[in-house]
Amino acid sequence: MKLTFLVLCLALTVTACTQDQAPFESSPTSAPTAAPPTAAPTDVPLPVAPTEAPTEAPQATAEIPTAVPPTETPADTPTAEPSPTARPRATATPAGPLDFQTYVAGCRSAPTAAKPDNVVITISVEATGGNGVYRYLHRDVEEPDKFIDVEWGKNTRLIGSVTVTSGGQSLTKEYDIRPTDHCP
Repeated sequence: MKLTFLVLCLALTVTACTQDQAPFESSPTSAPTAAPPTAAPTDVPLPVAPTEAPTEAPQATAEIPTAVPPTETPADTPTAEPSPTARPRATATPAGPLDFQTYVAGCRSAPTAAKPDNVVITISVEATGGNGVYRYLHRDVEEPDKFIDVEWGKNTRLIGSVTVTSGGQSLTKEYDIRPTDHCP
């Protein structure tokens, strides 16, 4: 029974191909179509492709849009552009009490004729609290970032202080560094 049904479907497909019709077009009175068979029987002739080119181009590619049309934005939906009356945001409020720690971040030799044991010690200032924007002062001079280079003698103690300001808060702490502990 299954073989007869498959042969009937194959015969309808061959007939449709030889009449320049799409293989799955059917009239209201034709039999329902089924999935194509996985293997063709050996005694049934296989359909032959038509030798003439079809007279009409397939319509499937004509319906694919080449560009996505822009979507309409409702008037009450905010856009990414700021309005001309928008004010800049205020700076952040203090997130807590200002605090910082100093660490030796590095040391390198910097000998001169007058000081053959001269070194440059890099101090790192790790701040927390305030508003997150920090100013660093060392020996009453503002430093560009949290790394502070200090020239010093290798065999002497380095004692000084750092001041950090942020969000209206200011804090000064002293440091005491023995360069022999950090320099080669």
